[in-house]
Amino acid sequence: MKNRNFTEDRVDLFKILSSISPLVLFDKKFEIKYLNQSFINEFPLRKKNSILELFQDKEELIYNFKENLSLSNTKKIENAEFIFNKKLYGYTIYKYENDFLLTVKEISKIKKLELEIEELNKELVKIGDTEKEEIAKKLHDDIIQNILAAKLYLENFRNSKFSDINLFNFCIEILDATKSEISMIHTEILPRSISELGFKASLKSEVEKKFSIHFSKLNLIEPNELDKNSKNKLLKLIQILTKNHLDNLETLEMDLTSSKEKYKLKLKLISKTKGFKIQLDSKMRAYLFFLKSSYKLIKENSLNIEIPFTK
Repeated sequence: MKNRNFTEDRVDLFKILSSISPLVLFDKKFEIKYLNQSFINEFPLRKKNSILELFQDKEELIYNFKENLSLSNTKKIENAEFIFNKKLYGYTIYKYENDFLLTVKEISKIKKLELEIEELNKELVKIGDTEKEEIAKKLHDDIIQNILAAKLYLENFRNSKFSDINLFNFCIEILDATKSEISMIHTEILPRSISELGFKASLKSEVEKKFSIHFSKLNLIEPNELDKNSKNKLLKLIQILTKNHLDNLETLEMDLTSSKEKYKLKLKLISKTKGFKIQLDSKMRAYLFFLKSSYKLIKENSLNIEIPFTK
């Protein structure tokens, strides 16, 4: 392919563009007028004179591209996709004087992340649905049954012309039991100690008491910027992490510090056995996703989590 004549200004422009993402300039007949080096490196075209070669003669992709090209006369076309050499790419079309400018970016990893986020969203919905089902079952099996029993005793008490005080007392006992059941359900949804004693006290209570695993190190600031729901999700994450590794755990170490506009949480699980590795299942990853956190395993037994917040 022979480059056509360009003005000095346009040549300078393309020199600037040569260092960015794969880029190509072509005319209405789809003939290529300019390729930057990134494009040449990424797409070894056979004919090297037609932009349609980019789509490897796939009729549907070529048809969609021509449709997008027509639309680009009035607006910029973004995020259109095609596959080349088993890689997924996205392209953007700009109208450039009488020609068209096409920029290309590989989006295989981005697409993979999008699919992973979609799966995590599904997992969050699934977790929420499971928790709702458990609450609904408890409401039906305990609360509703108690209310029906209390209603029955009250009706019998009324039918006895209020003479059988035992029926009334039974009703009071049932209502007291119901109140306790509701309190227990509420505590499971949001542990009372989070709102009453703070996150640190809640963490010690909900982890050490439930699993008999003590903290050999617990250095926590109170995450005031996180709402109660986020604190609860963070607490549940730590509970699940502990529970899933309970057979190997000896102690826990934890640091929660604040830096700029992020909380940094470091969890270290001290194991009884060698070769211990932290495993992150879909439920834990879903909670991390809910917290919008970034995370990485810094050692086999250590996990670093960064949770964003706005001060």
